[in-house]
Amino acid sequence: MVALPALALLAGERAGPALQQAVASSLPAALSTGLGFGATAAVAGVVVALAVPRRRFLGAQLAAAPLSPAALFAAVTLVPLLLAGLAASAVEAAFLVPALGAAAPTALAAGWAGFALGAATAEGGAALRGSPAGAVALAGVAGLWALGAVGAGTDALFGPFGYLGLALRGEELGTGPAALAGIAVAAFALWGLAAAFRPDDRPARGEVRAILPTGGGPLTAAFLASLKRLGRRGELRRTAWTATAAAAAAGLVLAVLVGAEGMLLGASLAVLGAALVPLAAAGIDGEAEWLWRASPAPRWATGAAAAVAGLVVALLLVTAAVAPAAGWAGASAGALLQVLALAVFTLGAAAIAGALLPWRSDRPADELASFGALVAVATGLWFVLGRAAESLGGGTAASVAVLTAELVAAMALAGLTAARGPRC
Repeated sequence: MVALPALALLAGERAGPALQQAVASSLPAALSTGLGFGATAAVAGVVVALAVPRRRFLGAQLAAAPLSPAALFAAVTLVPLLLAGLAASAVEAAFLVPALGAAAPTALAAGWAGFALGAATAEGGAALRGSPAGAVALAGVAGLWALGAVGAGTDALFGPFGYLGLALRGEELGTGPAALAGIAVAAFALWGLAAAFRPDDRPARGEVRAILPTGGGPLTAAFLASLKRLGRRGELRRTAWTATAAAAAAGLVLAVLVGAEGMLLGASLAVLGAALVPLAAAGIDGEAEWLWRASPAPRWATGAAAAVAGLVVALLLVTAAVAPAAGWAGASAGALLQVLALAVFTLGAAAIAGALLPWRSDRPADELASFGALVAVATGLWFVLGRAAESLGGGTAASVAVLTAELVAAMALAGLTAARGPRC
């Protein structure tokens, strides 16, 4: 974590030439890049808003306290996330300044705006079944999007992220960062409004259908049981399907605008949304010690099986999100292999981060730490695996070797963590 700003700075210096070359070709390419950046932040907002529960964080005793929903949202969700966001912004700035130069302030403001818009949209949708406040939040998001497009003077499709597209081309309006910051503040307010009226999660049913029979040997049974446990987590289902649908829509739009390059941007959104599943897999597995005590398989093996289950679910989600854009753009085999490599790298990093700092559904600090660990692990692995691939001579064979090693390390670490027992 301490070395993360330095790693981000080095990553920005390495990525800068490629980013600048990508946006230099045309204004539509720059606008699409800005939209892709904002959509990535929006997907992150969707994931956080839907994955983070509210009252359960307080524990059994404090959950009965007479706290208003607005106060609960501010204390449990908004303030911790703002503090974490400030730290994340410092790391993000270390990457953006060398990568984008003068456009870095606009990109930083676009990240906050995208995150807040995504969170407000997700929260508004979740609140629809309980209050008109959900519809108000969604209408407010639509209004902010339209105002951003008008202010930037770009097509409505790009919304407020037209400011960033113009900045990438050196045509930034002077009010760009301030306008994006204002949109972010308004979107945070809409998020809080929807959260104040969002109904509590429905209690789990005592009886469930055995859709996926658990059979075979001990390891097969452990893998299938882990799949079922992941599928029965309401916060994971809600977040995964929403993020997948959002990534599929954004990827299709980007593919229509810029072809296969847009499909790759959409794929990055899909991978980001799906990464929550392997990130949470180790923590969810640790809550099932009562189940694994009856298993004839050793505990390290059931832990590794849970990691594999998380990776499989996440890869299926990525496939579902990428398929529409890939079909429209007529993606080549090489482009699809790039998507696969990105997915394997990011999801493997998520599994490693989740094993190092297990996801706890009743501990907000642990969930935020898991997100931070994912960023740190992914950044560190990007350098380590890149150097390893170069030392092996580069090419497809080297990439396959290092990604395979990453997956093996993820499963081994998950197994080791499980064998050591749950943390108190």
